[in-house]
Amino acid sequence: MTKGMPSLRYLTTLVVLVATLQAADPKHREFQAIRTDSPPVIDGKLDDPCWQKSQVAADWRRFAEHTPALEASEARLLFDDTYLYFGLHCAEPRMDLVRRDVAANPSKFNYSHGNTVEIFLDPGGSKQRYWQFMINTNGTTEAHLATRDVMHIGNLAWQAKVALGHDSFTIEVAVPLAILHLTPEAGMRWGLNFCRARQIGKQESAYMYSSWQPMRGSFLQPAQFGTIRFDTDFSRLCFEVTAPQIVKPGKSCRIEITNRTGKSRRVKAAIDIKGVKTSPRREQASLYLADAEHIILDCGIFGEQDVGAEIRVTLRPHKPEAPVHWRNPDNRPNPVGSPLQEI
Repeated sequence: MTKGMPSLRYLTTLVVLVATLQAADPKHREFQAIRTDSPPVIDGKLDDPCWQKSQVAADWRRFAEHTPALEASEARLLFDDTYLYFGLHCAEPRMDLVRRDVAANPSKFNYSHGNTVEIFLDPGGSKQRYWQFMINTNGTTEAHLATRDVMHIGNLAWQAKVALGHDSFTIEVAVPLAILHLTPEAGMRWGLNFCRARQIGKQESAYMYSSWQPMRGSFLQPAQFGTIRFDTDFSRLCFEVTAPQIVKPGKSCRIEITNRTGKSRRVKAAIDIKGVKTSPRREQASLYLADAEHIILDCGIFGEQDVGAEIRVTLRPHKPEAPVHWRNPDNRPNPVGSPLQEI
């Protein structure tokens, strides 16, 4: 052995240590969202010309190991003032097994059958909460929305379609910005990740999970998400809504709404007051608000029976295609919270 040279054993240990450190601290990834004036048709095929303008989120990594995924996946993202559009292409050499799983379970979401692709969003990059959209290769979907706020958006749904090919499958998704409950912190940089669970023939292995932003411990950790950059400040495309956070007998139930969308809007508002010991009651109003117009809805006086009540405000556009976003200028969470509501 040459004097001053480390032993082969030491070099091997050093290489393993360096690889371990690199895996424990994966590089933070960023993605630039592209605005489109011609949105894609949501049919799962990724053949719309607009997709060619998108950046590509490629080089997905195995969960925890952070080595290249066994089968390649790619994601694209476009947006306009109403929707986020996602396009995903996933290589799959065993499409025969995917089709078998789809035939065996054609209409029910099941994470353990076929492939499931997940989209995670953290508007504003809070690193604390996230929206999760899951699409299975049989076309079924599930979503988990972080809606622990006083304002809720009604009568809106997200869309997803899957197309099965010879050696791959593709997915197109349209998520209304309205259901993301944008706040003043939404800004131009959000948390983002794409994940894939490849369950082929119900066989589970360490190689079945992969993601665009390498993750440690769990996919459900927004502090580890990558970043998506927009050239639009989404915090300006919204309604401001405030409601009483503490119910006091004898005080007025005043709901304040300000139109910050940049346009005049017609919306329907529903205010639900759900008491602990009383039946819920609802106040409704049809509103026309000019840009920047501020209104106050008086829903009566709180009584002793209202102590501890949950107050929920729901807005619904008169036209389904009209965007309805929201923000709470005081950034105060609803102490009770509830899932997305429709009216």
